[in-house]
Amino acid sequence: GRTLYTLTSPNAFRYYINELKPVRVPTLLVRQTGEAWNRPFIAVYEPYGNGISSSVSLVRMMTGVPSAGDFAGIAVVRTNGIDYILNATDTTATNNYENVTFKGIMG
Repeated sequence: GRTLYTLTSPNAFRYYINELKPVRVPTLLVRQTGEAWNRPFIAVYEPYGNGISSSVSLVRMMTGVPSAGDFAGIAVVRTNGIDYILNATDTTATNNYENVTFKGIMG
């Protein structure tokens, strides 16, 4: 199962939009037990507001990734490109999807 927590984090000093760096960020923390080891999950959070528009237009699973296994990958389509968020529980396996090759835990 999953447990959800809401909290306010310290300011987002690493965020790439300067206007948002000093803002305290509402945060969602998700803790998953059990099936998380067999099917890792990924969440996308993009702070925006106060005159700043969202740059994310679509979040989708990467094409060809099995629904169960030790790898999860999503494509985050933004106004200026695509970001891939990758997670694997087997650090020795090489994963190839959508012309992206990945070996590791988080990328």
